[in-house]
Amino acid sequence: MVTGLNAPRKKDSKVRDLLGVALQDRKGVPQEMFGPIQLRADNSGWARWERTARQAKFFLGTDLNRQFRYGPWAIHLNGGPQAAGEDWASIQIPVDNMPMEDLWKIQWNYYKFLAGTADVGGVSMNLVISTMDPDNPESRADISQQAGHGAPITAGWHTDTLLPGTTKYMFWYGDNVGSPLMQGTLYTLEAFKTDPVFKNHVIYRIGIDYGYWGATRSTGDVWVGLIQINDKNIPMIPTDLNDLGTRPSLKGESFFGEPVLRTANNGKAGWVKDTGNTEGLNQKSTSGYLANLYGGVQTNDDWAAVYIPVNEMPVPLFDTARWSYRQTNAEVYGVNMVIWVHDPFDHDIRAEITQAPSGVTLAKGAGWNNHNLNPDTTQFFYFGEGITNTSITPTAGTQYKWSQFQGDERFNTMTIYRISFEWGWYSTGTFEDAWV
Repeated sequence: MVTGLNAPRKKDSKVRDLLGVALQDRKGVPQEMFGPIQLRADNSGWARWERTARQAKFFLGTDLNRQFRYGPWAIHLNGGPQAAGEDWASIQIPVDNMPMEDLWKIQWNYYKFLAGTADVGGVSMNLVISTMDPDNPESRADISQQAGHGAPITAGWHTDTLLPGTTKYMFWYGDNVGSPLMQGTLYTLEAFKTDPVFKNHVIYRIGIDYGYWGATRSTGDVWVGLIQINDKNIPMIPTDLNDLGTRPSLKGESFFGEPVLRTANNGKAGWVKDTGNTEGLNQKSTSGYLANLYGGVQTNDDWAAVYIPVNEMPVPLFDTARWSYRQTNAEVYGVNMVIWVHDPFDHDIRAEITQAPSGVTLAKGAGWNNHNLNPDTTQFFYFGEGITNTSITPTAGTQYKWSQFQGDERFNTMTIYRISFEWGWYSTGTFEDAWV
């Protein structure tokens, strides 16, 4: 027996009542009818969630806070260069077998950024409504909105709305349907709702597609900020880390492992537990233990560090960090952060993104210091292997904001496998004890 989301059922089923959800009127479609948004793409197309405008503004060269006026998350789509109708990106919403007659509006708000490859040929996103006969799932169809149906394709925010209406820009292809409506011919949505075959179908998925065009066209960047079906706003929040631009699943797992200590050359490190209050060490630690780092005599490669293993955290998710540390003496460097990243599919492609230890915002005085990470402060540089430099990829050794790495097309698909806090790496003098 098939049960749950997308289980075939007749449109007069009592299942909704058993779940305690009733259709009070034709506009009262319950929120539970819609599953969480899923993102799909193929060939040169791609799709991902983005949580802040920082992820977009670096490689597009503008401030895109407008994209997030509807909430903290937006969906970024790019169908890529088009070739033979096989390059696309898509937003897909599972639907729990909504009767065709219950659908009266689909609306979405989107922001178009017109760049060098933006929408050559001028075609918009389009809607796809997937339906089936609840008594015979082999009878199914995709009712598609014509890509050139007249939705705005200029730069800025736009609203696209599908209503039953009179405009003929819906066509269908499917299997074992038997409808008198001809495949490939344009009809209104109302024609499908009143057709003797389609009116008995149920909707099992609603998609917003971007792409599937011919080789003479290409897509630009589009952000979808709000999706509404009938009078219900679909929750705009990712439920799968796969949709953040990486593949590893982290459900039910912790991102952060237990810290370890590492040293090189003249550096030393150890765990200490100070039971007195001469240095105030006992008051700072959650466990009572602190990492005691001694950089030693400095000859460029002498250091001590706290390494924290990280379980493949997507770069766009890492926004906040705070750490406190006590230095014996004022130094030219403070205890700085290094973020270690790699391609989750190819670990030969990796980099360490280092906070400049001499940066003006990093405290370096004797006694207790504290640092709150500001992603929008220019303070990080990187070195690594296999990183392909392009016009949207930072140059190795140059300082950038962490938010720029989050927005870069190369780095924002990478994952964090380690975060370290380091003491040393200077060319002269002695780095005495520091406690983290």
